[in-house]
Amino acid sequence: MNRDNNFVDPRYNEGAPDSSGHIMSSYVVEEKDTLPDIARKFNLTVEQLLAANQEHIPDASSLVQTGTRIMIPKIQE
Repeated sequence: MNRDNNFVDPRYNEGAPDSSGHIMSSYVVEEKDTLPDIARKFNLTVEQLLAANQEHIPDASSLVQTGTRIMIPKIQE
């Protein structure tokens, strides 16, 4: 694994690699958060969030409940 390209923003880093070896952090959904809001907060697209959270968020129309912990991927630039 090339860790140099996979570090997440240290402000959010909880340092857990996913099954493919990419470093991911997590975020706990807050009241009134939407997928687009969360994506913007982490400079991601909704599609990137969905790809990292397939078992918790099956598609963009799914509601994400307050308190749900979702994974935030580090996208290579």
